[in-house]
Amino acid sequence: NAADWLLLGANFRNYSIYTEGTIFNEDPDNTGTFSRISINEYGAYAQVRKKLLEDIMFTGSVRYDKNENFDGRVTPRLSLVYSFAKNSHIRISYQTGFRNPDTQAQYIFFPSSSGTILGTARDNAERYGVMEGGAWSAASYQSYVLSGGVLDSISGVPSGGTPSVLITESVSYVKPERLSAYEIGYKGLIGDNFMADVNYYSTNYRDFLSSKVVAIKQSTTHRGQQINAGQLFSLHSNAEDLVKSWGVGVGLTWNLPEGFVLAGNYSYADLKVDYATEGSNFLSYFNTPKNMYGFTFSNREMLKNLGFSASFRTASAFTYESSFSIWEIPAYSALDAQVSYKIESMKTILKLGGNNIGIGSGDYRTRPGGPYVGKLWYVTLTFDEFLN
Repeated sequence: NAADWLLLGANFRNYSIYTEGTIFNEDPDNTGTFSRISINEYGAYAQVRKKLLEDIMFTGSVRYDKNENFDGRVTPRLSLVYSFAKNSHIRISYQTGFRNPDTQAQYIFFPSSSGTILGTARDNAERYGVMEGGAWSAASYQSYVLSGGVLDSISGVPSGGTPSVLITESVSYVKPERLSAYEIGYKGLIGDNFMADVNYYSTNYRDFLSSKVVAIKQSTTHRGQQINAGQLFSLHSNAEDLVKSWGVGVGLTWNLPEGFVLAGNYSYADLKVDYATEGSNFLSYFNTPKNMYGFTFSNREMLKNLGFSASFRTASAFTYESSFSIWEIPAYSALDAQVSYKIESMKTILKLGGNNIGIGSGDYRTRPGGPYVGKLWYVTLTFDEFLN
C-alpha cells in the first residue's frame, strides 16, 4: 500500500521442469542427457481506488506481465460500485486479461491414441517441421488414405489415390489467449434475514487455447527414432475463431428462526463460437454444465452442542472435449450430510458425515477416463484450544 488510494505489486516466477523425458521434451535430439526446462516470467501491478461521489467507489488497475516465450501483455481493469439503501451494492466492471499456455502446451511430447501430443512453443516444436504449413489436416489426410493413396514414409510425396483432397493445415506457434469481460451484479441484505447475490457476465476470447490434430507432411526424428510422413500430431494451438461465453450466478441465503439457515445457489453458463472458416474443427474444451444448482439446510446448534448440515447439488448433462476423448457426461446429483457435536470437556468437535450418500444419481463421472465418484463416509475429531 503506497497510499490509502494506491496499491503496487510485482512478482517473479520460475517454472523448472524435469520428468526424465516421460512427459516433457527434455532430450529431443537423443544426446543421452535430459536437460531441465526452465521458464521465467515476471509482472508488475498498480491499482487506484477512490470515491467519485459519496456512494460510488471507483477502482482502476493495470498489469504488465512478461513470459520469456511470449510478448509482454498490458491488461487494464475498471469497476464501479454503487452503494445504496442499507447494505445494498450494485457493481459494474470491465476487465481484460490473458492466459499463458501452460507448461504442457509449450513443451510436452507424449504419444497418444489421437496422435503425438506436442507442445508448440517455438523452441520445442520447430525441429519437427509440422508447424506453419508443414502438415495436412487430419480429415483431408484420412480422405486421401480412403481414396487409396499413400505417402512416401520419408519424403511424404503422395502416391496413388486422389492427392487433390489433401489440405494444408497451417498451425502457428502457441501464444497467450486474450479476453475482455463485462459484469454487472447486485449484492445486499433484503430485510434483516435475507441476503441475495446476483450477477451476469459476458466474455469474449481471442486466440482461444485449443488443439488441432494434423498429419505431418515429411518425416522427422525424435530421440533418434524416425517419425514417418503421415503420422498424426495433436498440436496445442490458438483458434482463429471468436469464442463468446456468458452466464448468470444467483446466491440466496435465508436466516430462519432458531438458528436454521436455508441457502441456495444457481449458475448458468453457455458458450458460442463464431467460426472463422466453414468446417472449422475447433474444440473449445468448455467442459462445463449449462445448469448447476444446489441447496443447503443447516443449523450450527440445533440442540445444545449438536449441529447439522445437509446439501443437495445437481448438474445438467454436458459434452466434455479433450485431446484424450469427446464424451457426453450424464446429468448427476448428490446429497451430502453431516452432524457435529461439541465435546466441551475435551475442547473437541466430533463430526460424522458422508458425501453422495445415496439420494441422487449414484456414482457419477465428471470427465472421460476419470474415476467414478462414489460414496464417502467419514468420522473426524478436531481438537481446538479456542473452541467456541
